[in-house]
Amino acid sequence: MSQSAADSPGIVGLAALFTHIAFTALTRALTYPLRTHRAPALSSDVFFAVLRTILTHITIPQARYLNQTTTQRYHSFCTQQHIEPRTLAIEAKDGTRTVAAHWIGSPDMQTVILYFHGGGYTQPATEGYYKYFTRLVDDLNATAGTKRVAVLVLAYQLAPEATYPTQLQEAATILSYLLTETARSPADIFITGDSAGGGLSLSLLSHILYPHPDVLRIELSVPLAIMDVMVRGGTKSESQTAIEAWYKARLGI
Repeated sequence: MSQSAADSPGIVGLAALFTHIAFTALTRALTYPLRTHRAPALSSDVFFAVLRTILTHITIPQARYLNQTTTQRYHSFCTQQHIEPRTLAIEAKDGTRTVAAHWIGSPDMQTVILYFHGGGYTQPATEGYYKYFTRLVDDLNATAGTKRVAVLVLAYQLAPEATYPTQLQEAATILSYLLTETARSPADIFITGDSAGGGLSLSLLSHILYPHPDVLRIELSVPLAIMDVMVRGGTKSESQTAIEAWYKARLGI
């Protein structure tokens, strides 16, 4: 996963990837009755095997070629759902770039869930995020006696083109905007994320306590709210080689 996403995905490489996928799917399906270690359902067994194959063999250029960006996916989702896209575009304090984030629900809601998506810092948000947040917002806002809620998804720049601390800078920029420009109380802002986004959530909280010199400083009048971030607490993995590929892309090494 060390390739730049600007590289060509390669016709031969894509053909090899889909060959791996087809071979895996066929093999798992044919051997399913013979194996004792398997998923409860044939479809699940094949799906998980194909997913492992994709994660093992796909390159960053291929993944980018086959997927829309976080922003493109958001606009496609809004078109499918016949809803008006609401994108927040904030100029970074250093003036070098525009930081984008996308609203699910009304920007006028009192409470905001600031969400950082997963993907190893190299992959965009998928449609599943937007489907889930739409359902979440609808369900929460239909509950009597609760604060009105909206979700704001940060479309952070991806590694390896954008290396650390770019994503942290962008997260701090959006949080600062919510606190200063919309006059929201920190208690009305929930910070959360999954996988790499969970790590980014914790990095942002760490930055607030121990400011990074290259990241916009954030002062809080009261504590932020926080939802349980979806990360592992350990530092070891069954595949350190796979983990290495992801963090090297983010660090640019």
